Amino acid sequence: FLGRAHTGGDLAVYFPDDKVVFTGDMALNGPSYLGDGFVDEWPQTLENLKALDFDILVPGHGNAVTDLNRIDLVQAYYRDLWQKTAMKHREGATAAEASRTIDLTSHTEIPIRQVGVAPLTVQRIYDRLENPDSWAWPRAGWLAKAVTDRGNLRAARRPRVNRESQCGRSRSAPRCTACRRACRSSSRIGPEPAAGRFRESLRAGCHGRAAPTGRLG
Repeated sequence: FLGRAHTGGDLAVYFPDDKVVFTGDMALNGPSYLGDGFVDEWPQTLENLKALDFDILVPGHGNAVTDLNRIDLVQAYYRDLWQKTAMKHREGATAAEASRTIDLTSHTEIPIRQVGVAPLTVQRIYDRLENPDSWAWPRAGWLAKAVTDRGNLRAARRPRVNRESQCGRSRSAPRCTACRRACRSSSRIGPEPAAGRFRESLRAGCHGRAAPTGRLG
């Protein structure tokens, strides 16, 4: 155990004779998922990792890392992320506002190419700032809200289609292959891509009845 990082209990498996260390999500080729990590402590944990004598780092995701300078780059990124997020917190910005405006594009070797940080990352850092002694954070409610908000955004961008008004078949009535495929497509991505298949199935004669009041399965 080298310190808290991705979780409160990250472990590294070290093979000194082979100079290989397995780090899980503690150390990747770039930044890890930070939504439930300890960003303030992570740079020191990586410093403790660097004290080991190894030539190869095997991360939890991706290929083995032999360019150990990547650890320095990630440490610098975490420190900068923490400082800039803490500044937004002191200024009274909400996590959502901060996530849109934090600029880490100076970390070109990570690489970071655009302004902004994942909202869950900022919320986690805010929680650490407000509850520095907590090992975990009550993310269930916030995460549920984030998922709901994302679903609402998708619905606004891509409204679902009433399949009954297009398909006109009852729940128990058999449907041809083209009809089933069109119904599935329309429910996911809207009417336009499926319109041609509906016309095709109409010509095939599988939509001869008036639309029922029952719900399609």
